[in-house]
Amino acid sequence: MTARIVVTTALALMMLTSSAWAECGWVLWGQVRSTSSWEVIQSFKSKDACEGSRQVQVMREDVTRHLCLPDTIDPRGPKGTTP
Repeated sequence: MTARIVVTTALALMMLTSSAWAECGWVLWGQVRSTSSWEVIQSFKSKDACEGSRQVQVMREDVTRHLCLPDTIDPRGPKGTTP
């Protein structure tokens, strides 16, 4: 009986974790060559949409790098800190 509860709880947690990850937003960031600062280019509902746009941006923009990151991650670092 205890094993069933443990397995059921573990499965429920895995389902909640995976659905939370799938629902997060994605942000396409670009690092400008002249200043080395990161700027938001566009936001997306899925990683695939972000990556597709990143491929297009890489071909036509004059930036050092492009990154698709979950909306909870900021490449500039935590707010309130000075570089």
